[in-house]
Amino acid sequence: MDKVDISVIVPVYNARRRLEQCLASLAGQDYPSFEVLLVEDGSTDGSGAICRQWAERDPRFRLLHQPRNGGVSAARNAGLAAAQGRYITFCDSDDQVEPGYLSALMAAGEESLVVTGIYNLWQDGARTPRQQYPAQVRPMDGAGVCAMLEQGAFNYVYAKRYERARLVAGGIAFAPDLSLGEDTLFVAEYARLCPQVCFVPGLHYGYHQGAEGTLSGFRRGYVSQLEQANARVLAALTPCCPNLEQSEAWQRRMWSLFYYALFAAASSDWSVGEKLEQIRHVMGREDYRQMVRQRDGVLAGYAPAERAVLRMGSGWLLLALTAWTDRRKTREHQR
Repeated sequence: MDKVDISVIVPVYNARRRLEQCLASLAGQDYPSFEVLLVEDGSTDGSGAICRQWAERDPRFRLLHQPRNGGVSAARNAGLAAAQGRYITFCDSDDQVEPGYLSALMAAGEESLVVTGIYNLWQDGARTPRQQYPAQVRPMDGAGVCAMLEQGAFNYVYAKRYERARLVAGGIAFAPDLSLGEDTLFVAEYARLCPQVCFVPGLHYGYHQGAEGTLSGFRRGYVSQLEQANARVLAALTPCCPNLEQSEAWQRRMWSLFYYALFAAASSDWSVGEKLEQIRHVMGREDYRQMVRQRDGVLAGYAPAERAVLRMGSGWLLLALTAWTDRRKTREHQR
């Protein structure tokens, strides 16, 4: 294949259920100059055969085989090494993109980092906005970093455009030692090398939301894994924003971590003892205790009774979280 403007990297592992839909959405792009790199990571459900069929019938698709299942970071790194495009973007194998996805990313001009919007795709076919941005170009200084944090723009590696030469020059790749937070770290390490970020309006990337909701992927060690990732993200972004750790944007990011961990532990199938251990781990952090004591800051919108619950002992907090989680599940079921 001749050189192309942009390479789309798709890591594939046991994605048969939605893989055809994903690849068809990429084949239907209205932008002319692109390639799709399918990095097959040792699937056992027939995904490899689907990838091979697409590579055989569409010259824009290339198939890369990993020697063994190495995880999504290793698969994406293999795609980065093989990419021929001037720019890079990513798509997960169970998601889909709008026909104008690549056109929107490429219309942004020469900006170093381009970010566009994401929508949720629900089981019943409904679509709801997940991340959307007004059109703007911001310098990658302290204000720009905080704006990206506030808008959740560091959270996803997809729905973005990266300059391949800048990635290579900076030695930017996915951290294989992280199983959580690796997307955010990749975006942060790249962003610190960029003079500016361009936000493109519109919802161009479709994220398939599981029936179980966002708590379904919770796993043991979640908080400790993200603590490691966040420390590295902070180190990457601090040169752009020396006071980042004290900023409200960073505090909101940390509170999101705590909030998710507390509710996910309460809704998990763990034993009561394991749930309490997770809750105590979160409640034992000094930054958590400071947040729930403050009347303003990231919890300013919480009612006094809610803040009081978050200061309770772990057993009482578990009971309250379980009740809240049960009500949430009931609302999602009714939806």
